Amino acid sequence: LTAYGQKLKTKYVYNLGKTALFFDIITYILYSTIPNPTFKLYLIVLMGTFIGSWISFCIRKLEIKFDDLVHFEKDLMPYFIRLIFIGIVSVIFAMIINNEIITILFSDFSLKGFFLTKEKSLLFGILCGLVDIKLATNLYKKSEKILNIEE
Repeated sequence: LTAYGQKLKTKYVYNLGKTALFFDIITYILYSTIPNPTFKLYLIVLMGTFIGSWISFCIRKLEIKFDDLVHFEKDLMPYFIRLIFIGIVSVIFAMIINNEIITILFSDFSLKGFFLTKEKSLLFGILCGLVDIKLATNLYKKSEKILNIEE
């Protein structure tokens, strides 16, 4: 089981990484053609998210269990859909923070400052990718509160 599980994990990590790299290349090509500097920073967030999501899987799935042999992720999302999904969620989260709809402060440091440079935007995206689906779930819950929607 261990050798087979590791083989499957390696294949999944390879495919996820290859797809993340492909999406990053496509995003960078788009980045090169867009003149709007704010939109460009969101594209950098998107690129960082693909990297972070790949790293997240590698960290979360250190050991392969029997159930993982069928599906590595509980939500059953294929890796390319997962990357697109978390990428879109990350950009939405970046837009919410950048437009100060939600303000997150650490002492006197605001997350809004993450969008002042390319490096910080990339780092923000990587962090969003690292928390992966948890970001989407929490963003959903915050959105319900902001819009005052009850179940």
